[in-house]
Amino acid sequence: VSLHSNRRYAAGDLHLMARASKFGPGSHRQPDNGSFALFSGGIALICPSGYFGRAYGTKHHMQWLNTTKAHNAILVDGIGQDFSNFRHTAKIVSCGIEPASGQRIAVLDMTDSYPMLEKWVRTFRVADGHTVIIEDEIRADHPVEITYPLHTLSKPADCHAIESDVPPLSLSVWRHGKHLIVTPDDGCFEELTLCDRFDVDLNEGEPEQFHVQMPGQYHAYYKTAKKSEHHLRVVFRVYG
Repeated sequence: VSLHSNRRYAAGDLHLMARASKFGPGSHRQPDNGSFALFSGGIALICPSGYFGRAYGTKHHMQWLNTTKAHNAILVDGIGQDFSNFRHTAKIVSCGIEPASGQRIAVLDMTDSYPMLEKWVRTFRVADGHTVIIEDEIRADHPVEITYPLHTLSKPADCHAIESDVPPLSLSVWRHGKHLIVTPDDGCFEELTLCDRFDVDLNEGEPEQFHVQMPGQYHAYYKTAKKSEHHLRVVFRVYG
């Protein structure tokens, strides 16, 4: 799905793209149902992570890029979608404009991508030219921990560690004059971890003469307490 706040004014357009495929992963399709990317004025603020590296099939490509953790979808007790299982599908339940509020809304159902869950439905709301709200309804038959990855091209910061009046676990990203503040608004979020390394290095396993250099990428991981039902709400506000 693709949701815009203002397609007629590119410089002020808040654009969200999200994926829910009925074809599942495998081949050129990655295990990223429910993942999203967020742009403001054409500038990527939240995006998938990873590279091909030297070529198709490197360790980084297969063991990082082709994992759910490299995207902006959820992990359940550290486990994502299975790249080898084409039955891990998803569907777009609805996509359109809410008449009363004018919000652009898309509802995606990724339940079939997570056999350990009874439900994962994600709702995206582009509320205006500055605000996106993402809500997750997750249910399992036993308590589970949810990891909520967010990947960026600029180094993020823990806002609360810098400004005490900002809600705990808020995340700040500056990129090309745009300032994104990410705030968990509801849910049992307990931890925020920031890093600048892939789990599998870009050049891992490749002869030195074939090493490549690519721009750095950054990773933020929210984690929740263990619960059998999660109601998560995260607000993304863009300034500038």
